[in-house]
Amino acid sequence: MEGENAMQKIEIFENGLQMIFGVNENDTLLLLSLTDGVDPDYEAPYAQNQFNILFPATELLTTGDAYEGYGVRHHQCGMNDGLKYISHTDTVDDEGRVLDFTLKSSRLTVHQFYHFYNGTKVVASWMEIENHSDTNVGLEYVSSFCLGGLGKKGKKSFVDKLELMIPYSGWCSEFHWTRNTLRDSGFNPINWQSSSRIKVTNTGSWSGKEYMPMGILYNNEMDESYMWQIENNGSWHWEIFDCHSSAQLRLSGPCESENQWWKNLKPGERFVGVRAAMAVSKGDFGAVVREMTKYRRNACGHIIDKEMPVFFNDYMCCLNANPTTQTVLPLIEKAAALGAEYYVLDGGWYDAGFWWDNVGEWKESPERFPNGLAEVFDSIRAHGMKPGIWLEPEVMGVECPLAPEFEDCFFVRHGVKVNNRGRYQLDFRKEKTIRHLNQVVDRLVNDYGIRFIKLDYNVDTGCGTEVDADSFGDGLLEHNRAFLKWIDSLYERHPQLQIENCSAGGMRMDYASSRHFALQSISDAWRYDQHAEKSVMAPTGELPEKMGIWVVPMRDQTPAENAFAAVNAMLHRMYISGEMAWLCDEQFEQLKRAVDVYKQIRKDILGSIPYFPCGICLHQDIWSVSARVSGDGQKLYVAVGTKGEETHKQISLKEFSGRMGEAKILFSAGGTISLDGDTLTVDLPQKGAMLIQIALKN
Repeated sequence: MEGENAMQKIEIFENGLQMIFGVNENDTLLLLSLTDGVDPDYEAPYAQNQFNILFPATELLTTGDAYEGYGVRHHQCGMNDGLKYISHTDTVDDEGRVLDFTLKSSRLTVHQFYHFYNGTKVVASWMEIENHSDTNVGLEYVSSFCLGGLGKKGKKSFVDKLELMIPYSGWCSEFHWTRNTLRDSGFNPINWQSSSRIKVTNTGSWSGKEYMPMGILYNNEMDESYMWQIENNGSWHWEIFDCHSSAQLRLSGPCESENQWWKNLKPGERFVGVRAAMAVSKGDFGAVVREMTKYRRNACGHIIDKEMPVFFNDYMCCLNANPTTQTVLPLIEKAAALGAEYYVLDGGWYDAGFWWDNVGEWKESPERFPNGLAEVFDSIRAHGMKPGIWLEPEVMGVECPLAPEFEDCFFVRHGVKVNNRGRYQLDFRKEKTIRHLNQVVDRLVNDYGIRFIKLDYNVDTGCGTEVDADSFGDGLLEHNRAFLKWIDSLYERHPQLQIENCSAGGMRMDYASSRHFALQSISDAWRYDQHAEKSVMAPTGELPEKMGIWVVPMRDQTPAENAFAAVNAMLHRMYISGEMAWLCDEQFEQLKRAVDVYKQIRKDILGSIPYFPCGICLHQDIWSVSARVSGDGQKLYVAVGTKGEETHKQISLKEFSGRMGEAKILFSAGGTISLDGDTLTVDLPQKGAMLIQIALKN
């Protein structure tokens, strides 16, 4: 290749991944290749003069710099021309290998980090920036991960070979994955590059209100998948655009043009960017999800509740946030008889009437509990369960008596307090906020013996706050990080405490949050047929052993439908509510059998790996099929359900061809199975489901 001697190459081989960097004649750091396995001719399709534009390792835009990109795409940002490669270190920590590239300009020192994780084909990336000059530097865009040249090699056009999978989300509609080629997504390359892009962005404190902060790109010609997740519990952005017959991918936290984030970096100050993780694997989306699952388990294994207890929560289609001593005590007895190990008292315990806009004091309502909450929690413990409680500490209702005392602790924009649905957002950078909420949690834990908090969050801040911030987005990002530090401090003071991340269900499902919570609520949807596709697709966004899925038995549902509700959760975490106290004996015993089966298999779900025998599952699909391989690799669990009149299904398990042993039904409300080679045939009652266990041979 002409001018090849001008390119310094840095080749990395780790955990089956090949990562090749280049430093060109201008001392610019490039990321030339990231593949599963060795790619010996990665340079062949490229011309030397395209290296800079195709393979930047960083994108950093500072205020006033020349911007070379077309339109608003985050490409060829001005500072990149001034950042020179200085050196790099290659070290190992407890989690894996760490690359630290030092880059410098006349004003900034940048550390571009890449962190590999033992046992998985994942690399995490982030940037740390220090102002070593004597003048302020405004940061407008800081990349988390840059990957270029995607789809360049091979015969087919990159817009036809690259299939983009986007996880749409929304209240009660989480995990709605779509799949299209780049051409079908709107790309129509004419020139060497265009001004268009596919962009997915989130602005606000609900990190998953429209999309989950992740995506997948599959190369159907090379049979290779890339899956990414942006690890921020607030605003984030990613985009794909075209350049020289290939695709460019940019991942970032908040930025100015999309999220109203701007950081004034003063002399001597340092900014740490948002992390992003990239999994790479041969094969389609299921293979790359498995690699990401291993990384997630590595990244937050310390916070997982390895006992995987069964929860009863008295909210969903049960007491509906209207608890009293009189209504709760009989439910405690029923939950204990069912085999629940935690009883969670949900919303409404703090007020006699309408409570939405006056929350914030978090003191028990004497009208609801005339003998105090202690009577309720003593009963929970007397029945052999641990007590839990619902709490929404991040907000204060506009009618809360404490609100005037916290005027300096609320989010403000344009001089006015931000009011979202009758609540003010507390700023966790404020010591008064922390002091108040520490007192709340300490009282619940120390006075009542609370061992579990369902931490809910039912509003969204919007773009952020102007208080003590360079921009709205700057205030939000620093608040987001302060909030997670507060969560960690709760565990330090109360190590016996478990905390659930709930946000109107799954509206804040991201891996910045997940690293700090023992349980993740995935949805406020409750019906068995609403949860079916979520049960299948939930492992794309979270570990099986951390996903709490509602099990909501109802008096008017058939045994098959109530069995479906239980099966949805049995490969995750059982989070039971519904009309349990009003079920007939037969219905109650069916639910108890489901709990007993779950307790027998839950140690296999801990550490399990997800499979998707029927691919992506959508809400409109009649059949839902999900699978897990136990952590020891000895058992395959398959959960199958049908929402309609179709009752016969053949399921290919070709990934386990030659390993299939005995198959048996663990739980159902009727139906049969047969196993012929690697094909599982299932016959179910209408609107029914079953859980199957298959022994796997070595």
